[in-house]
Amino acid sequence: MAKFGKKYRQQQIKEWEKEYINYKSFKQFIKDKRKLGSLFDIRDEIINHFKEQLDKELKKFYIFFINQERDLYLGINKRLHYRNNYSSYNLEEIINKYNELFKIQNLCFNLSFYVHMNIKAIYKILKKFDHKLLYLQSCLSREYIIKKLGMKNNDLLYIFNS
Repeated sequence: MAKFGKKYRQQQIKEWEKEYINYKSFKQFIKDKRKLGSLFDIRDEIINHFKEQLDKELKKFYIFFINQERDLYLGINKRLHYRNNYSSYNLEEIINKYNELFKIQNLCFNLSFYVHMNIKAIYKILKKFDHKLLYLQSCLSREYIIKKLGMKNNDLLYIFNS
């Protein structure tokens, strides 16, 4: 069975490749810090640097998602929120409408998959960080996710805890 990092890279939507969470760089960061041995002296510095990098990646992820969601909304509004007399359409017009709807469906599916893959990557990064670097303290992942979500969305918190 392939490891997550390899599957994560292979399953990315090619056009959106740069918009995914950079799982590999986080994994390398954890590996490099682990080689340092005792982390007591620089622990807070490592945690703060890690949080800064994760915040940047989450912001990139969120901005891309919001833009794609807007495009999806506009596409739906443009194509579905008006009524036409479809019986007056010829076959070519019907095929064009079908293709437009198919593009919306693909965008919806791709966006859903994009979110799923990135949530999984964030979860794995935080879990790995907790396990490899914070083994002497409480978990960063739960604290970080609670802070980011502001306890407003228990469904997302559940995803990270399962």
